[in-house]
Amino acid sequence: MPSPRLSIGIVLYRKTQYLTECLRSLLAQTFPDFELLLLDHDSELQATTYLRDNLPELLHDPRVRLLAGTGNHSQGHNRLMREMHGETYICASADMVYAPNFLAQIQVGLDAHSDFGFAGAKILRWDFANRIFTHEIDSAGLGVTRAQKFFDLGQGEFDGAHYTTAETFGASGALLILRRRVLAQLGEEIFDELLHYKNDADLCYRLRWAGERCLRLADALCWHDRQLGEKERQNKTLSQRADSYFGQKAVLHKNFSNEFSWQTRLLKFLREISLWFYIRIFERDLLSAEKKFQENQAQFEKKRAKMKHELSPQELEKYFV
Repeated sequence: MPSPRLSIGIVLYRKTQYLTECLRSLLAQTFPDFELLLLDHDSELQATTYLRDNLPELLHDPRVRLLAGTGNHSQGHNRLMREMHGETYICASADMVYAPNFLAQIQVGLDAHSDFGFAGAKILRWDFANRIFTHEIDSAGLGVTRAQKFFDLGQGEFDGAHYTTAETFGASGALLILRRRVLAQLGEEIFDELLHYKNDADLCYRLRWAGERCLRLADALCWHDRQLGEKERQNKTLSQRADSYFGQKAVLHKNFSNEFSWQTRLLKFLREISLWFYIRIFERDLLSAEKKFQENQAQFEKKRAKMKHELSPQELEKYFV
């Protein structure tokens, strides 16, 4: 059989409530030339049991492969990318529903913009509890400020006409599209397997350094039930906040350049020193993340040394806001 054009990869965890709507929306796509790779990353295989009991037709679909394994989000997608047969890998999420022409719009966009190495879609908010597909933006791409704060473009805004197909700094890890040629130049560890949070920011940063451009495919629509947005830090568990802080430190250690402008270096320093004091006064529990970073710092330095740099710091800095 010829290889499919698109490979969709989803790492499954214990939250099975989304699977019926999510996976049926993918199998009902108008664009049929794809494979669906599912990795049950739970040692008790709760997602596999759910699929066998509730979606047996999915397991008999020749486009679907169900694998088992353990580890974090980064390890899971790296495993699936090693298994892919398609020309393009779509790092997708189980807590999402996809428009019927979602894959068709992705392929059209990729064909029309062959100079872009990776891409994202326009992700809207899925009110899962009420089964409402809203017009509120969840992410229209990944942005980064000069102070090195990463954020989802447009999050919380109404989906008007201002987020069209255009270049962005990066794409949200909830839906990240990678051409095979991009994967080949990054080696086996596409996502940094030491990271769970901020692994998308790290990957987008590294791809930018490698000279790859990111495209927002505004006509490829999907809906995401994001449990924690940027304004809901207080609802995150200690583990989530620690992973996020650890990821932030790792991303900047690997990717930030001292050859950026003095304005960027100053803003980054002010943000970091503010956070340093804040943690020691209000969130001392996060000091464990600093210790974890120090324990892994040598590994991050080795990874930084292997990174490909095709863009100058001045060229990359143009994408900061």
